[in-house]
Amino acid sequence: MEREGEWQPGYPLLLEARSFLELGPGWAVLCGALASRGFVLGLEAVLPFALSILLADVFLGGIWSQSMTLASTPPHDQRIVPRAPRVSLPFTLPGSPGHRTLLWVQRNWGHWRALPSSVREAWIGWGLAVVFALALALTLGPSPTLIALAALSLLAVEFGRRRRGLPASWQLAVAQRGAIPWLLGYAALGGPSWGALSSTLTVGIGMHAQALLWSGLYVLAMYGHQHLERGQLQAGGRALNTAQGVGIAALIAAREPVLAGIAGLLYLPQGLWQTVLARRRDGPWYRRRTQPYVMAVMLLAALSLAL
Repeated sequence: MEREGEWQPGYPLLLEARSFLELGPGWAVLCGALASRGFVLGLEAVLPFALSILLADVFLGGIWSQSMTLASTPPHDQRIVPRAPRVSLPFTLPGSPGHRTLLWVQRNWGHWRALPSSVREAWIGWGLAVVFALALALTLGPSPTLIALAALSLLAVEFGRRRRGLPASWQLAVAQRGAIPWLLGYAALGGPSWGALSSTLTVGIGMHAQALLWSGLYVLAMYGHQHLERGQLQAGGRALNTAQGVGIAALIAAREPVLAGIAGLLYLPQGLWQTVLARRRDGPWYRRRTQPYVMAVMLLAALSLAL
């Protein structure tokens, strides 16, 4: 799989899927689906669950990676000078809205033709992926559609940042790969249908406060993993400790002592490994060691909403 920012011709569309057995989009969809109380062993639940993973991980994840690659592609140096229209109709006179529209179309069409063919193919593939993603979200219902639109909005913000030469926003990337999949899994199996949406007073995803809390803690845990991978041990450790500490406290507040006790036991090995981390100074090693425990705590948190 390509790294972000590297352009390799011959791949007009990048669709990627991360391992399900890691703290990533697939596990987030599972946690959200379990929290929705609508996840049962049956086609009526398994099919939306599978489509949610396809949408969150493969399509939205691939669109994000493709967009970041295109954002880092240097613009063409050729200067495009739009030509004035040969026939000046009343609505195309200089200074009129029609005239400005024609100049804008000519300028952008010239930029498009000046791009290398491989880049044009990549943009076409990107557009098709967006269409397919929205079509898939529409089949899942109104709530997943709104969440998919929110994901594309985050993408537009990050794309604009990259185009202006700003550094990558890890916050937006983690939200895209953590909160969006979690809420997609929750909404796909527990959100209102298109018919029910018109009869409800709340327009939107209508998430419970607890679901938003758990999705936020999932994002915080992923944020900690990102810091550990970059060698920022203190920030990564604080994020993981905070996510799980708040999660255990929330389980106690929700009167789930058994789940809180299990989560506390899962946290103990991580505390012991932190003493080793202080000596080894190896963030990726600590992430690999503790990832199953963090995933289990996030899953227990989701189960608390389903009980």
